[in-house]
Amino acid sequence: MANVEPTTAGDQDAAKTPHRYVAWGLLPDPVSRRIKNVTEGLRAEFGGPEIIVPHIPILGSIILTEEDAVNTFRQACQAIGTIPCKVTHVATSPFYYQCVHLFIDPDHEVQQRTETFARFFRRISNMLHLSLLYGELTDEEKKRAQEKVSVLDEAITSFNFTIDRLALYKCHDEDRTQQSWEKILELRLH
Repeated sequence: MANVEPTTAGDQDAAKTPHRYVAWGLLPDPVSRRIKNVTEGLRAEFGGPEIIVPHIPILGSIILTEEDAVNTFRQACQAIGTIPCKVTHVATSPFYYQCVHLFIDPDHEVQQRTETFARFFRRISNMLHLSLLYGELTDEEKKRAQEKVSVLDEAITSFNFTIDRLALYKCHDEDRTQQSWEKILELRLH
């Protein structure tokens, strides 16, 4: 568990300034390595920024002060258990951050936990997905990328894993590479 607490007067003022935050489900290390292999293979052929931290978005962008974001994040994490994830298929989307992704089965247990988490922030839950490629591809390129995923990892649509850690990130929407996004807090789910 990592926590960045304000230590100076300037940091304390910054903690009271509203910023954008997101919450990500962090993958177990073996799953993260497996996904990184696929993302790198896709990037080599189709371009796009590196997905530095493979993750499942649990909460989309919301504007809060750091203090409110951290406190609400802590409460929400305490209210839910681990999140079981079952990959069902490779999908594409017109959205930049979901260009090519793995669809996560939204069964009752998963929906209940992610909706509970989102309610703490007065939001609705996200469609659970695991992005493999960010970008703006043509429909033909997306189809080729979707097929390439199976070549890179033929069993990728038939595995399960559990999210047992969530991370709160301060994000900068203008940075679509996410390289300037800062992890504020990481908590283990029980």
